[in-house]
Amino acid sequence: MKERPLTKREKAVRRHNVASLIAFVSLVTTGIGSLFADLLSHPIFVVAFISMFLAILVIFAARNDAEYIATIWQTGTSAALKHPSGIAL
Repeated sequence: MKERPLTKREKAVRRHNVASLIAFVSLVTTGIGSLFADLLSHPIFVVAFISMFLAILVIFAARNDAEYIATIWQTGTSAALKHPSGIAL
């Protein structure tokens, strides 16, 4: 069975999802590392922090590449804005 090539939209969604996964794993790694050791003393935590930063840049740059991702960003922005305003009321 032949696989069809990915469209530009599918590549953008895949890139966004992979970057999100990398950012999550890096966040967990740096969080665990901050509990048990100084972050700058172990190279794995420095690499995790740098990869998290780069993944967040990719996520931010790809936020308007596809309708699916743009909808997720709009939903997240709406939720972030409604939460503090609900607390203030």
